[in-house]
Amino acid sequence: MDDDNDLVEARKAELENKIHIRQLVLLFAGNVRLDVMDVLQRPPNLQRLRLFGYNCHRFPNWITSLNYLTVLDIRRCENCSSLPALGKLPMLDKLTVHSMRNLKCIGNEFLGIGENVGASDHEIAPSSSSKETKFPKLKELRFQQCSEWEEWEDISEDMEDVVCIMPSLHTMEIIMCPKLKALPHRLLRLTSSLQFLTIRNSELLLERYMKGSGDDWDVIAHVRNVKTEL
Repeated sequence: MDDDNDLVEARKAELENKIHIRQLVLLFAGNVRLDVMDVLQRPPNLQRLRLFGYNCHRFPNWITSLNYLTVLDIRRCENCSSLPALGKLPMLDKLTVHSMRNLKCIGNEFLGIGENVGASDHEIAPSSSSKETKFPKLKELRFQQCSEWEEWEDISEDMEDVVCIMPSLHTMEIIMCPKLKALPHRLLRLTSSLQFLTIRNSELLLERYMKGSGDDWDVIAHVRNVKTEL
């Protein structure tokens, strides 16, 4: 099938008009073009989305406009080097990122925070009710087998005063991410609802946060249930 036919077939799917679709699984067995994915659009009332084997260098533009999405499962999207601004999704409840082997850094764009947030907010700190909220409904966050992931960018001190992040987060798991050097300390302080934290087979993190021996154990000590294991 040639390039024009790919675009025609994507438009003919008319997924944006499928108002009754609540769950969508996209399994990719070969190459797919990004312009085709952008044209494909999405069902307007989609609640659950699974991407498996997606091999473009970035995610389609529409993924951050899924206003009813509650569950997002990203697996083996091995060519994507960053995550989109998923913090903008107002109803997202569970997020799983699995086997993104080209992922090296998660920046604040993941939260949906611009570079200038907090830059001019030194004089008057806003009340919690006026803060912008990112990942407002997220309860479960899981990263697994992201073998090249090295950095999770923390928020700045200025951002702490103007942004509310993951206020509902209950469970976080980081499994088999051996190159990740540190957790975002300021961000963790803002997630006071966090009850379960699992760090497994992630050697650098375990050295840093192991109870009794890790230099930064105090950063996660407020979490009620912490499981750290090789």
